[in-house]
Amino acid sequence: MPEFEDLVDEDLILDLIYNISKAASEEGAYAGEMDYQKILYLLKKRLSDDPEINRSLQFYWYLHGPYSTLIADGVQTLVQNNDLKTSDQSKGKGYVLNDDYSQSKLNNTIINEFNNIIEDYNFFEPREEILKNIYSNAPYKFQRYYKFEFKPLIEDIEEESSFVLSEGRKRKLMNKMMMAEGKLPKNNKFPKFNQVFSRFVTLSDTFFENLETKDYPEGLDHLCDISKEMWSVFCNRLRILEHDPYYDHQVEKWERIYKRSLKTLSEKIGNFEMFISESAENYQDIEETRSDEDSPWGTVAQSLISE
Repeated sequence: MPEFEDLVDEDLILDLIYNISKAASEEGAYAGEMDYQKILYLLKKRLSDDPEINRSLQFYWYLHGPYSTLIADGVQTLVQNNDLKTSDQSKGKGYVLNDDYSQSKLNNTIINEFNNIIEDYNFFEPREEILKNIYSNAPYKFQRYYKFEFKPLIEDIEEESSFVLSEGRKRKLMNKMMMAEGKLPKNNKFPKFNQVFSRFVTLSDTFFENLETKDYPEGLDHLCDISKEMWSVFCNRLRILEHDPYYDHQVEKWERIYKRSLKTLSEKIGNFEMFISESAENYQDIEETRSDEDSPWGTVAQSLISE
């Protein structure tokens, strides 16, 4: 295991989790997994110069914002020790404090800043709003836009029974997709992902412009599935780039996961492209959408599949 692990103060993490649970209980609320993660992320941001906090609160950005396995493990430790009790709530699993937990003393700097955060924190606030506040500090604009603007629209479409979109809904979907494309990271850290995403935008536009209503259910199924997969692939790459030193030993494994997920995504986009080509050929002459192997996208797709 990495030497950095020896620097983590597990007791500090447990004490902070206890104090969050206590603050929630005093407000007649419960603390959920997201509350622990996000409050302690804010604490680390505010106490960036505190060596204890920096060593012990180690995060990486992933599907639902900054995440720490150390905090998640700390919660489970307190549950196993019967210091916290689980309580299923309408918003998900929460944790209720037992009275017999004996905590060690946090230093005054940590306590003061912790209290400032708790004073402004609302345990009753919808989890979506908590996440939006956290994502205001996200490393890339694409993250916030895709998660809170584009992804919810895809989820709404999935829930509809007819899978037929009005012209206005199609324009809204394509506008948001193109806006997301415009917010892709420009720093050469996501080169293959950016190429794959841009190809997906082009294919989606072709789908809406050329295919008839009868093809919508299957075509939208492709589009929604790829859109969800796109977020996972982006986040697989994201945690490789945006993580604290404690997770350095995970990077090699994360790289393998990212490459596999990128390959799967590329294959799904290839299937979507084939569906558009074959469906369009059935009833009208439109420009062929299937990419030649020597074209820019064809080259990218082949390289992904062969990796």
